Amino acid sequence: MLSLTGFFLLVTFAHDTYFYQVFVQTGFLSAALFFIWKGSIGETFKGLGIPGDLKKIFIWLILGAVLVFVVAVLNAVILLLLDLNDTHKVYEIISGVPAWILVVAVLVAPITEELFFRGALFPRVGMVLSSLLFSLFHISYGSVAEIIGAFLIGMVFAFVYKKSKSIITPILLHVGFNLVSVVAVMIANGWFS
Repeated sequence: MLSLTGFFLLVTFAHDTYFYQVFVQTGFLSAALFFIWKGSIGETFKGLGIPGDLKKIFIWLILGAVLVFVVAVLNAVILLLLDLNDTHKVYEIISGVPAWILVVAVLVAPITEELFFRGALFPRVGMVLSSLLFSLFHISYGSVAEIIGAFLIGMVFAFVYKKSKSIITPILLHVGFNLVSVVAVMIANGWFS
């Protein structure tokens, strides 16, 4: 409840500070823990496949990265053909956020979001609905491409979670995807020039 109250207050009165993201990520973590907690940290980790079979995690991490790349390219081509490519909206938003938000996007959000959408929701509502909810969470970018892309990537994350039997796999894929996205925006904006 505190996360929800803090979120709405900060969105209403301090949207430009992005501090509401602290409450968003805390909310995801709290909700995830509510659903996945098994009585002890050991049992909870076991239920999430942590540490899991490292060989299987590595294999599905590589296969998942290939799937993410293929899905991202196909999504981009289809959106271009349908004249729905509005990814510039995402780049504009990312370009204007403070650096600490980019760190949160790469290091914190993948953990909290994967625990919630894949760890907690996926076993309860399935791959399609959990991916749809994941994509709707990305609606704040105001981009059709982002919403469709998040749905498709969410499907890949759910698939590799199911196959690898460890939440570590989609977390690492999510970290990698967000890192590549942030670096691409930074390069496009000449941050390394």
